[in-house]
Amino acid sequence: MTVYVYRDGKVVPKTAIARPARQLPLPMISRLEPYESPIDGHEVTSWGERDRELRDNDAYDPRDFSGEYPRSKGRKNPDERPEPDPEPELPFWTDPF
Repeated sequence: MTVYVYRDGKVVPKTAIARPARQLPLPMISRLEPYESPIDGHEVTSWGERDRELRDNDAYDPRDFSGEYPRSKGRKNPDERPEPDPEPELPFWTDPF
């Protein structure tokens, strides 16, 4: 089934429209310089090896994060606990009988 469209006031088949060539983005090549692992001392030579090592040891690289994590703004630190009130206000008790 042929699809028709309006171009410059004329009805033309959609396949007849000349489309500009798409400019595909070029892939970025990132090189990882081999380094000695601070966890167990072996040489890490690829990004995949680095990611597996961090995942397997439940670790993270602080350089991977810039600034503060956006979802943590306004949250209280769960490790910080408020000081208990030395004299809490107790409710007034009446004997029901």
